[in-house]
Amino acid sequence: MSNPATRSKYIFRQSVAEAPSLGLAESFWALSQRPDSIADALERAVLDGFGYLEVGLREERLDETRSLLKRLPLRLIAQGWARSAEDAVVYLQRAADLSASALNLQLGNAYLSLREATDLIGEVQRAADLYGIPLLLETHRGRLTQDLFRTSELLAACPETIMALDLSHYIVAAENLAESRELFHQHLAPVLARTTLIHGRISN
Repeated sequence: MSNPATRSKYIFRQSVAEAPSLGLAESFWALSQRPDSIADALERAVLDGFGYLEVGLREERLDETRSLLKRLPLRLIAQGWARSAEDAVVYLQRAADLSASALNLQLGNAYLSLREATDLIGEVQRAADLYGIPLLLETHRGRLTQDLFRTSELLAACPETIMALDLSHYIVAAENLAESRELFHQHLAPVLARTTLIHGRISN
């Protein structure tokens, strides 16, 4: 089976014939923790070669996000939080309205069975296809991607699912790799193969 991450529907470049390239994104959430203004920080980021802005599309952020995108040459990676497919549609609508490149979604909860989780992923993926928004599932504690073993099982069952990887959650969930680097790397490999967005965290 071909790697679905090579299909142009699920990645940010327009053609699978193009070589993969690295795009850099700033996070609205991370910038909001700094003393200087988000607009000033983004202006410097653009000069440094950043091309994307990742924003959680809560209602109170929509006007500011729209203003920043008009002011700066940045493409939007939308973020959302959804317990259900109905919740996800709210963020898909907002992402489509702002012409987002993708929606990075924290989906479900930690207590769904494998069948419940795959059904939910399928329902949200179909909605994303209707809106024409590439869907990325973010690895995050307390969600259906809460730990590495569970996520590797989900990806085996959902061959079109593409990931946004926040590896910090898996280091915590595995309690120092659960004393087995081999098992950690074994289950991380298929997740990496399906990852198109990686969160880079630098500790304070």
